[in-house]
Amino acid sequence: MRTISRLTGFISVAALVGIISCSDSENAPLSPAVKQYLSMRMGSNNAMAESMSGPVNQSFQGLFNQAFRPNGRTKGDSTDSAADTTIIEDPWQSCAVITNVMHDDGSQTTTYDYGTGCEEGWGDYTYFMHGKYSTTYLNLFSQSGSVFKNSYSYDYEYDNYGGRYSGGWTWLLNGGGTYKGASEYDTATQEFSGAYSYDYETTYQFDSIVYYNKSKGASRYSNEKFIIETSDSHYSYGEDYYKSKVLKPLVADYSCYRQSAFNNTFCFFLMFVKGRERVQYKNGEEEGSFEIDYGDGDCDNIVTIFENGNVTIVDLSKNWNW
Repeated sequence: MRTISRLTGFISVAALVGIISCSDSENAPLSPAVKQYLSMRMGSNNAMAESMSGPVNQSFQGLFNQAFRPNGRTKGDSTDSAADTTIIEDPWQSCAVITNVMHDDGSQTTTYDYGTGCEEGWGDYTYFMHGKYSTTYLNLFSQSGSVFKNSYSYDYEYDNYGGRYSGGWTWLLNGGGTYKGASEYDTATQEFSGAYSYDYETTYQFDSIVYYNKSKGASRYSNEKFIIETSDSHYSYGEDYYKSKVLKPLVADYSCYRQSAFNNTFCFFLMFVKGRERVQYKNGEEEGSFEIDYGDGDCDNIVTIFENGNVTIVDLSKNWNW
């Protein structure tokens, strides 16, 4: 289970601590792939689910965007703050050609173009960069009485964007995607709602290892529920892959948390109460698929697993000695 194990490594261990803190139950006769997936579903902020605070595409893609975008600091953001000069006397300037374009619709495109390559950084902190990436942002705000509205979009593109550190390891990123949505918040009633969609495809190479990520979906949310309307995702690591597809909309009901807190059970995880999804995977010599049915909307922590012709009913609030 190499690939799933690697993905699980990105997830907070707090989820596993929470699992073993509830009441006793017998071990469920599930494959390691199912157990790993359920652990991720119950993990930090539902790492494998598109939660309001971090959809799966942002969670997974963000690992690479933040860890492997070493642009240094441009002249503008390194000299605007007096605090910077107490740490670094000489501003860290990017060797990229940076352009900003304002569009008629109010959006702005920023492009970092390193061309065939240049040395980024200064002193002992230098590395080789090449290629380019661009981002386009649009945020439109409006207010009607106590109601605030916001519509937004974010597009990005990587073109042979990569680099080499100290003559050592190299990385390369290609592809792109888009996010767009709208939200509404009433300050008088404190009610909110919104919806967003995303569509992206990227290939990331770290030395000789290639990661491929493709995902498309749409979700909506309100004070009471979060719903994944559609989601079709594919992650691969070399020859191994991990795919998930929503067959029926997945529904998370926030009232289930309030019930859990009121009853002082504290064994309810951020899990869907309705919907169905299919998962396919290949890990080395192992290959398979399974489906998860999250139920009919009751706050019961019970899911049904369909795997290899077997049907297993699982109570996620019980203790699993995985």
